[in-house]
Order: sequence, then C-alpha cells, then structure tokens
Amino acid sequence: MIDLASLAVALTSFFGLVASAALISEGAHELERSFGQGIVGGMILGLIETLPETAVVAFSASYGDVGVALGTALGGNVFLFTLGIASVGLAYVTRYGGVMNVSAEYRVENRYLLFSTAALVALLIYGKLDLYSGAALIAIYLAYVIERTRQSSSSERRPARPYPVLMLSAGFLLAIVSSEPFAVAINDISTELGVPPLLLSLVVAPLATDVDALLTSVMLVRKRKEGGSLAVIGVVGSKIENATILLGVVGLLSPLSLQGYLLDLAFFVLSNAVAIYVLYDRTLGLKESLVLVMMYFISISVLYFFSQ
Repeated sequence: MIDLASLAVALTSFFGLVASAALISEGAHELERSFGQGIVGGMILGLIETLPETAVVAFSASYGDVGVALGTALGGNVFLFTLGIASVGLAYVTRYGGVMNVSAEYRVENRYLLFSTAALVALLIYGKLDLYSGAALIAIYLAYVIERTRQSSSSERRPARPYPVLMLSAGFLLAIVSSEPFAVAINDISTELGVPPLLLSLVVAPLATDVDALLTSVMLVRKRKEGGSLAVIGVVGSKIENATILLGVVGLLSPLSLQGYLLDLAFFVLSNAVAIYVLYDRTLGLKESLVLVMMYFISISVLYFFSQ
C-alpha cells in the first residue's frame, strides 16, 4: 500500500517542478531575444538542467561514493537522448503538425556532441577515469563554451532585460527545492510498490532526476513554435556537459577503473550516437520521435537483461 505522506510529497513537489518549468521556459524565451538560441539553450538551459546532477556528482565523488557519482553522470543521457528528445518532437507534431526544424545555431552543439562521443569511445578503450582522462573531458567542455560564446557574439541582439533573468533564477531555485523531495518520494513509492531495485535505478531514478528538464522542454515547445529548437539545443547542451564536466569531475576527485561500468558507458555512447543520427539534418518529426521511444525501451530491456 502506498504511504499517503510520500504520495502527498510527490504531488506537491511535482507541481513545484511544473511551476519551475513554466518560469524557466518563459524566461528562456525572453532571454533568447537578447542572446540567441545557442547561448540560452546550449549554455544557460544546459547548465540549469544539469547543475543539480553536477552537485550530486561532485559531492559523491569527493566522499568516494563513486557508484552514485558515476550512475548519476551516466543515468540521464539514455533517458533524455531518447524519451527527452522524442517528447519535444511529439509535442511539436501534436501542436503544430509537420516536421520541426532546429536552428542553424545547433551546428556547434552537434560538433561538440561528436567530439564528446569520440572522447567517450576513447574512454571505453582507456578503461579508467583519472586525472588525465578527467582533465581531457573538461577541456572539451571549455572549448565548447569558448566556441559557443564566439559564435553567438557575432550576431546583433536586443539589450537584455532583468525580468527574464529573474524568471530563470526563480525557476531554477524552485527546481532545486522541488527536485530532491520528488526524487525521494518517487523512490519510496516505487519501493513500496515492489519495483525491483534494478528497474528502480534504470527507469525510476532517471525519470525522477530529469523530470524538470523534460517538463521544461515540453513547455518550451507548447509556448511558441520556435521553442522546439530551443528545447533540443538545451537538451543536447546539458548532455554535452554530462559527458564532459560530470565525468571529468569524477576522474579528478575519485579516480576509478571503468571495468564494472562498461555496459552503462557503452549505452551512454549509443544514446549520443542515436541523437547525432536523428538530429544531424536538424529536423525532428513523428517518425524520428517514435524511433527514439522504441530506442529507449530497447535500451532499458537490454540493460536489464545483461544486468541480471
């Protein structure tokens, strides 16, 4: 039987996440007029959506809890690069019809998604996260920030106004306040319902930790037609950070062998490769979205089978 207190916490914190997503999506749309989709989506939304995970990874790695650190760093990619992007495509198709076109600014994200994926393949071969591999991953993200800033600064934009920044800040703080109790409550409810621990880590945990990013992406699409492009750039920007900064922090703070995590890392690479393939032509429609949904369930099934 579900504990009513856990259910109340889950519902309350979920509504907090919905309000957070509404604030972040509206602030992002307004700020886009000043800085463009690249800066707002790839960097600002990317950082907002990843900062809670970054904090968990940094604290876990510094205390030597490498399993939690690495699991957090790897867990969201399969979820957001399949169901996350699919939800953007499906939200666009059901509201506007046709095929969504992603802004030309996405070329920078696509390039660094390729670089980070190649680095992950090299990491699989190298077999460990340490000072050298961690520093190399962080260097890729720093190069991305430099190029993204340089590319975006060449275009003339409207002067920035303060209230979009206030909306983004309020939405981010509300997400921080709401996300932890939501994740804990969902975990407790799943345990009470007898969900196997493995499915808990593969399905429930990523859903609980990345639901704020998913809600923000859908709201960006539903508010304005151009929001689909901004949502995709935001998802890819956040996952570039996952593949570089988050794994790099683990390597710097708590070096470890990847021997026990090769399958998880392989699916991390696979989810990146699928995103590169689907978004390479900068379009997203119903067919691609359904393929991504199937890819998610196939990935979870394979991971569950081999982890038994």
